[in-house]
Amino acid sequence: MQAALQNLQKQGPTGAYSRPPKAQARVRQFSNAHREAVIGLENAKLIEKLEHIATGYTGADPRAPPSKKDYRKLPGCVALLS
Repeated sequence: MQAALQNLQKQGPTGAYSRPPKAQARVRQFSNAHREAVIGLENAKLIEKLEHIATGYTGADPRAPPSKKDYRKLPGCVALLS
């Protein structure tokens, strides 16, 4: 029984903690780099969306009242703005 116990103690831990420290460090480094890359992509999407809003490429808000240009296009309202 003592021999079996000593043999288990020599083998070290098993499971998720059985990796050598260098391998654990590489896995941790990869996961951190991946997480930062995903955050960077999400930030790039948000920046692009904000740039489109700032430059006016998104179009008008359908709930907004019509602009003066829209009134001039209507046939009966031309005389009112002239």
